[in-house]
Amino acid sequence: MRAVELRVGFAAFGDALSGMRQWLDHHGCHPVKFEHSTEGPGVVLISVLFEQDDIAETFRRDFGGVGEQGRSGSFDRRSSDGGG
Repeated sequence: MRAVELRVGFAAFGDALSGMRQWLDHHGCHPVKFEHSTEGPGVVLISVLFEQDDIAETFRRDFGGVGEQGRSGSFDRRSSDGGG
């Protein structure tokens, strides 16, 4: 199993969840665990646990999260879904 962590601003939280839901549905994936908590002023930490490492890596890569490789990023789907 492998966890992926993402940090998003409060203002982007709803869009982040919607984008993740669409991604999970598109990939036919059901995470083992999905949690969120506040992390500092205006920041939400989202943690998603996957059973399969390859799915977790694809999710991490697509959403810019932190995984076993330690790469970090912030969620911003505007650049990848054509939205603005």
